[in-house]
Amino acid sequence: MKPITSGGESIFPAEVEAVLRYHPDVADAAVVGLPDRRMGQYLVALVTSKAGRTAPTADQVRTFCVGRLTGFKVPRRVITVEVIPYDGQRVDYERARATATARLGSPAAL
Repeated sequence: MKPITSGGESIFPAEVEAVLRYHPDVADAAVVGLPDRRMGQYLVALVTSKAGRTAPTADQVRTFCVGRLTGFKVPRRVITVEVIPYDGQRVDYERARATATARLGSPAAL
């Protein structure tokens, strides 16, 4: 996956996903960029919860990222999903982006 550009900064999804997977309640994660009029793109994290654990709230995930990631790499939005879409062994970022868009509404409205 190529980097996401937000506010002129390049963000590699794998770096953010690795931090998200360290959260004690997160089993898996995918990070995508959605269009933003001011910043170019903004980060959206899709997360799944570990079996038997309560899904973390968006605020809990974002708070966990603060101090572990540079501020512009902290996802603006966090969506809990049942499963992260994979295409073989890699995250299917097109399907992940489609899921984020469907949950958050049309990116043109941002």
